Amino acid sequence: MESQPNRPKNSNDAPKNFAAPSTLQFDLIAQRRRRRRRVVLALLSDCLQSPAYTSGFVSAMSSAVFARRARSRSPPAPGRIDPSRRTRPRVEEEPAVARVDMASALPDDMLLEVFKRLPPPTGVVRCAAVCRSWRRVVSRAGSGTFPDPPRHLGFFRNYAPSTLPPFVHTAGVALNLGFLPKTFARLPALPIAGHLVACCAVVPGQGAEFRVVVVLFGATSPNFYVLIYSSASSAWEVAAGTLKRRLTPHQGPSVVIGDFVYRLDCEEKYIMAVNTTKMTISVLPIPDAGMLLCTGNNWIGTTEDSRLCFLAIREPLIMVRWVLEAPRKWTPQEPVALRPLMNPATVGDLHGLKLSARIADQLVHGCKLVSFGGFCESSGTLFLIMADRVVSLDLKTFRMERLWLNDDKWRPLYDVFPYEMVAWPPAIKDSIW
Repeated sequence: MESQPNRPKNSNDAPKNFAAPSTLQFDLIAQRRRRRRRVVLALLSDCLQSPAYTSGFVSAMSSAVFARRARSRSPPAPGRIDPSRRTRPRVEEEPAVARVDMASALPDDMLLEVFKRLPPPTGVVRCAAVCRSWRRVVSRAGSGTFPDPPRHLGFFRNYAPSTLPPFVHTAGVALNLGFLPKTFARLPALPIAGHLVACCAVVPGQGAEFRVVVVLFGATSPNFYVLIYSSASSAWEVAAGTLKRRLTPHQGPSVVIGDFVYRLDCEEKYIMAVNTTKMTISVLPIPDAGMLLCTGNNWIGTTEDSRLCFLAIREPLIMVRWVLEAPRKWTPQEPVALRPLMNPATVGDLHGLKLSARIADQLVHGCKLVSFGGFCESSGTLFLIMADRVVSLDLKTFRMERLWLNDDKWRPLYDVFPYEMVAWPPAIKDSIW
């Protein structure tokens, strides 16, 4: 006879270190099960249209619900309906003990067929957050299994408080991940009084690891400090050095390529390169654009093969590009005329406006200003500000599309900060459960 473990008969007999599940925990578990069942039931109709999976779905559903026709065992009483003449089968559910969750009964390959039909990225991300088994199916799917998500999900605006939302949704995707647990990392405080912040960037690592890079310049001395926070060690590392000349940081874009962080200083006309491995910095000269460079008409980005590129807009709306082939060696690329890319079907009324990248033309000839606004590093999408309109330009296909119009005339747009999904398919950490 097998020995049964001694269990407490009631709460008074329970040991002190025994923690009974709370009502809130039971509610969360039930809510997850209901959510999983509701998602599958709403999406099974798409897969049922495929003959290859019809038999599999029917067999899976038959384990949860069965139907049988009621039989008449005795003649009906006078005035009552004969149950044998029923035209519909009576659906009865199995007892609660023998009932099987329909979603859990589906095999992984069948679940994957359901997930393939979800609109990216919100549908797939929500399914990956339901339970561990679903997250395993999504994470092991591999690239190319699911439809590609939008190249960018929206952008943040950088000006003062306004009646307009701080985050602008694009591509018809309403980014709402409120169902995910809120996770964040609070960095240890550092005293930076008496210094100027020259650069600040986040360098992604393997999995959920990351590094935060901060470069400080001395306010009254040519000293610099490279501070790197590592999520693996949860600590800061500091390295100091001396510049050949004193630099004053100004506004400018930055990109991350491997272990290097590049930042363009539009006022001083140089690019600062930060080596996050050796914790050193160097200064790169910008190429000779043959034009007057000012804030907004020059930018930096990356190429498809992860090389640094420099971009500028010259008249009449021609974008010129250079690629960094070797240290201090820039190679010019084929210029791109922006005006022919303005298709009225994708940019709207921008096609007929007077546009210019020079501020003088805006004051003298009444032209609307064109300037750079942002850059998506993973997708290679460039953001432009054209007449208070945010326009995206795909550097691979050279497709231009108007995304948003600024209705707040008292607060003009400057830089925008695109939000894009880098990891796809998504991978959610086990620690959130």
